[in-house]
Amino acid sequence: MAGGVLLSWHATGEDLAGYLCLRRLANLPQWTVIGRPAAQDITMLDPRPAAGEYLYAVQAIGVNGRFSQMTQSTPVVIR
Repeated sequence: MAGGVLLSWHATGEDLAGYLCLRRLANLPQWTVIGRPAAQDITMLDPRPAAGEYLYAVQAIGVNGRFSQMTQSTPVVIR
């Protein structure tokens, strides 16, 4: 995918410190943090992931330090 993978999500409300964007290979359990967008952001670009099949996730981070549940993507195949 020449342009990368664009993640987008709906704003979760007030009292946010920001978001955590994660990626993992579909066949592995470990998540890797790929970005920490600010509270006002609702998109993030993963510019050039290596070839493979990935899952992406986003978590909201509250000002109190609590994390929301992950929202996971369907598998994304990069060739």
